[in-house]
Amino acid sequence: MDASVLLPIGDFPKVSQVDFSITVAGEQVHRISREFNGQIQARYFRHLAQQTPLCTLGTRRLEPLLAAIFTFNPGVLRGKLNDEYRKPLRHPRQWNERMKGALVPVRAYVENAIDVGVRDAAMFDRCDQVARDIGGLLDQYVLSTSESAAEYPLLALPELFRANPGLTERDALRLLKRLHRLLVRADQRRHFDSRAERLLHTYFSYGRRWEALAWCKIPLNASFLIEVYEKREIFFDTPEEPLKRRFWLWRRLCDRLVPKARQYVAFADAKSNHVNIRVDDTSVQLGRRGTCVRDELNREITSPPQEPDDEHKTREYYSRYDSRADRLKPDSRRQRLWIECRLLPTWLRLFTGWGFIVATWSAICLIVMYGFIGRPQQLNSADILTILFPVTFGASLLLVQETTTLGRHIKRAKQGLLLFFLLSLWGLVFVLYVMGRVKIG
Repeated sequence: MDASVLLPIGDFPKVSQVDFSITVAGEQVHRISREFNGQIQARYFRHLAQQTPLCTLGTRRLEPLLAAIFTFNPGVLRGKLNDEYRKPLRHPRQWNERMKGALVPVRAYVENAIDVGVRDAAMFDRCDQVARDIGGLLDQYVLSTSESAAEYPLLALPELFRANPGLTERDALRLLKRLHRLLVRADQRRHFDSRAERLLHTYFSYGRRWEALAWCKIPLNASFLIEVYEKREIFFDTPEEPLKRRFWLWRRLCDRLVPKARQYVAFADAKSNHVNIRVDDTSVQLGRRGTCVRDELNREITSPPQEPDDEHKTREYYSRYDSRADRLKPDSRRQRLWIECRLLPTWLRLFTGWGFIVATWSAICLIVMYGFIGRPQQLNSADILTILFPVTFGASLLLVQETTTLGRHIKRAKQGLLLFFLLSLWGLVFVLYVMGRVKIG
């Protein structure tokens, strides 16, 4: 006997996905539309709110706004943000505004995306302020991101107006104020009411992730498998917003010198979970010391009560298995994890790269020592050839060496440093030649 049900498939971050397919009980199925998915998530949020004393705040009226917030796809906005940051800046004031986030074109994106246009600019400004106030409640639950409609609900207005043609900016402001009031009341109760904390965590986390649902025909008297296949982009930058971190410039530099790959995975959608990460690239290995697991707020999990049942770190793979019940609690920060893997070239490539960097630096020191410091000597062509040829030949081969995309990414900082030293070396030799301190022939 079979039954047709709307089945929850899995929990996925809102990132670009390729070749996404779902197979249930041997049959390929398709997920429901994004709009229907957002409506179901909005109903679930209302269900959680009705379990708290906050149900008197009229959560049913919020469903259109919540559905628009949870439906929002950050992919289009991500492209707009990238295009804005590629624009050249011609005035120092623009650099200052960009560092403060003032040039992030979120508001411009919303204004352009609303089909009917912004009819009441004053009301739109007030909507913008309420949306920013809602984002101020985020810090305790998930990481901040400029692409989350839950953090900045103004992003959901185009979808809200599209799904509800009769709505105006005044109506949107009324809904935003009602949502803000609900979230503020929940935030005030979270210290003594776990249900309020769960409500807030669910709302803000829906800005970073979505739950796939699909209509499936399943057997009622037999077990079956749910198989999901997808390709997902890798995060190389930290998931935290740069302007909200201390020493962000130093950490960004460390990410360039010591590259890390990050993945955001669900780790509490079953009684037991197992994650296995392998590196198929023969020129790349995992660093055991730098590979770790962080909670949803990007804090490293190190205390003994939070250790998993099993964890293995080698140069070839990382695996983590856990079946402890405490990670299944609604307020647990271990339901979704950031897995951070340090990437290193193989030892031969690592020593070769640093060896040529040291050799090029040593050649620069020789040129400076004999050509500029103390009593400068006149160098002949044999001296220049002895210093330049081995270093230039070896460094050039290393710079143009064919490698994979991942291999190029992890060694781009070392290649940039090597290229800088090589150009500096030839620049110094050219200066000596102009000054007449290099004898040719």
